[in-house]
Amino acid sequence: QRNAIVSDPRVRGLRNGQYLATGEGAIFYPARLDLDSPISKFTPGAIRNVRVFRGPYTTMLGPGFAFLDIETADSPRARTGCGTEVHGATSGGYQTNGERVNALQTFSVAGERGGVIGSYNVLTGNDYRAGDGTRIPASHLAHNYNISMGYDLGETTTLEFKAMGSFLSNVEFP
Repeated sequence: QRNAIVSDPRVRGLRNGQYLATGEGAIFYPARLDLDSPISKFTPGAIRNVRVFRGPYTTMLGPGFAFLDIETADSPRARTGCGTEVHGATSGGYQTNGERVNALQTFSVAGERGGVIGSYNVLTGNDYRAGDGTRIPASHLAHNYNISMGYDLGETTTLEFKAMGSFLSNVEFP
């Protein structure tokens, strides 16, 4: 973890940008190697599976030193005969050292043939103090969202639309 909002996963000692990272099959390449990482862009509750392939070659992805694939949860479905289900959750946290605030809102609407699930997360914090009183620069402000909408076209065919976004500002690294 580089700071409160950026995690930098290593695969076989390789840094982000040296291995192929995909999210839902789309290639993720960082805009800034020191700031962007594929893991930091996903709300932890939205991740269904993380697959790591050591490389140097896979039959599905081709040649490469290593591969990281992140899969998110699909949109929900209601049980047959239950009608429409609507759920939501709000959570938050506060840390006094650095005045860090974490607020998360999630919602889901599920029908028998389709559904929507989404989340919105706000993370903010200031510099914190180490045990010896040293000020550590770690200010940050992040707004993240994830959404998944799906509809069953038939018994074996599903259409899924997924979107995510991360808006960062005032991010400091120690």
